[in-house]
Amino acid sequence: MRAGMALLMLAGGVAVGQDGQVLPEILELRRRCAAQIAAGDVPLQTRRLAELQELETSRAAAGEYEGAQRVAVVRESVLGEAAARADTRARVLLHSREVTTRGSGLRDDPATGVIFFSKKGATVEWDVRGQFSGWYEVRLTCAVKGSPRSKDGYSGEGEKKAGGVVAFSRVGGLGAAAAPVVHGVEGTGGWNLYETVTIGRLSLSSGPVRLRLVAEKAAAEGLMNLARVELVPVTGPVAVEQADVLPEALVKAREAFLKSYAERARGATERYRKELAGLEAAFEKAKDSDGVARVKQERARVAGEPDPGMLSGGDAERVRTVVMGVGDALGCSWRGECRLSNTKDVLGGLRPAGGAAVLWKLRAYGVPTGTWDVKIKARVGALGGGTAELQLLGAGGVALGDPVAVEVDPVQTPEEREKDRDDEDAVVPGAESRTIEAGRMKIPKQAETLILRVNGLTHADGTLFDLKALELQPGGGS
Repeated sequence: MRAGMALLMLAGGVAVGQDGQVLPEILELRRRCAAQIAAGDVPLQTRRLAELQELETSRAAAGEYEGAQRVAVVRESVLGEAAARADTRARVLLHSREVTTRGSGLRDDPATGVIFFSKKGATVEWDVRGQFSGWYEVRLTCAVKGSPRSKDGYSGEGEKKAGGVVAFSRVGGLGAAAAPVVHGVEGTGGWNLYETVTIGRLSLSSGPVRLRLVAEKAAAEGLMNLARVELVPVTGPVAVEQADVLPEALVKAREAFLKSYAERARGATERYRKELAGLEAAFEKAKDSDGVARVKQERARVAGEPDPGMLSGGDAERVRTVVMGVGDALGCSWRGECRLSNTKDVLGGLRPAGGAAVLWKLRAYGVPTGTWDVKIKARVGALGGGTAELQLLGAGGVALGDPVAVEVDPVQTPEEREKDRDDEDAVVPGAESRTIEAGRMKIPKQAETLILRVNGLTHADGTLFDLKALELQPGGGS
């Protein structure tokens, strides 16, 4: 059984563990099932939208504006379902070691980068840039002393030992964007036992965005150890469709759609359930109790009638580019003489040859099985260059498959460097930012870790490069 993966929870109807990710094996099965269902989904959705548009127009023409508005709300929710399938926004990871602004009442753990919120008013802020327009589900990864939902944790009553209330918001937002997400933080079993909880939804816009996390309340022994905040793209809040307040014609239209969907999806959903049963049996054979528990939760989630949202949007998203940075203490570690930059996003000076290495936990980044094209984002300095290799590791650090060789061309060769020493007018070359095409890797389900090892250096007193991130892009074929 893998250590540290025994804590499970059900958030938003999705089985998650400490890393807040659905099992890659389950994601792969979901995508297969969703693809089968989606094959006939477009004409069905088109017909439903046309019926709703016709109903909305007829209601408005008859002067029934309230009824027309209710139809418009449902039509927007249907468009939202389609938008969820087409959503290409990436997840936003806000690591504790990457905060831009910090207040009092905080204490850092240099070894892990975790921040301890000790009292009320403790505040951290992140500045991020990118295309963020839309709604996001906010997930908090933290550890708190005390048992979940017990008197040992903060409950607002009796003795307050640990835990409290946090508020997460966008600084300077207007309207719905300014409303903070407020959530009560309870015990997770200990200060070193991390869980990922969904605390609410937040709307963001594109461009520079400042995000703030504040301790609204804190118990006597402190609020929490914060590892990271994750923003997962979702569709916006949708009004609940209640049969007793909707026009009868709209109720019938919705029922007809759900019936058609259920008939078409039943076969694919049943195959999905059988595949989950096979996956559970495989985990049992491997004595993987964590995998068994999480597959059982997924089976329970899809035990009833097919739901149009069961496999669309959220964690059932298509395979996208996965960026594995170096500032996540829970997902990335390293050895050698390298050091993390002050901005916590660059691992500088990978050396020595044969001793330096960087390791990423695949499950921490939600990397599913499959074929991936690997790119390395790095900065090569004047004394940079050399050779390395990428290797997949299974349980116990056992190597899986053949390593992928990585060549890093130097900015200057040893001969050029020696020549420049004798030239008083020589200009020392500057560092170069590069995207290194490392090659293609096939990641099997038993892979747990991806390691980058430094094998050789162009300059004996130099480094391989300053590492920013490893980027995995879905690759076709095998």
